[in-house]
Amino acid sequence: MLREEMHMLSAMAHSETQLPCLLWNNDHSVLQVDGSPLVISHIRDMVKALLARADQLILSLCEGTNMTAFDTCIKDSINVKDPSRWPKDPLRNQTPGYSFLTDPDNPFYVLQSSLLAQFGATIEMFDKFHL
Repeated sequence: MLREEMHMLSAMAHSETQLPCLLWNNDHSVLQVDGSPLVISHIRDMVKALLARADQLILSLCEGTNMTAFDTCIKDSINVKDPSRWPKDPLRNQTPGYSFLTDPDNPFYVLQSSLLAQFGATIEMFDKFHL
């Protein structure tokens, strides 16, 4: 959802010939963009809800698998002290099927086959997700 919003904002920004009119309210809780309010707390709430849902899905998907290599990869690549290692997510890439998780420029790509092998090797996981 956030990615879709970023795409929309990017498309709007590139189609305009002038800068948008931006106005903050007194306590900086609402940003008005060309007359349309953007409530900052709603963005935080949306991100929290999306992260909680993603966490639930990941736990469900990975139940019964050894995630040590993946956890290490994520911790190493999302280090606040080294932003050069952060995953790249080109929001303008609209190629059907593209995912930053499978992008060879990101660290997750090399672990994909390992995860798929674990799903195939674990009968419970295979039965749970096999169609």
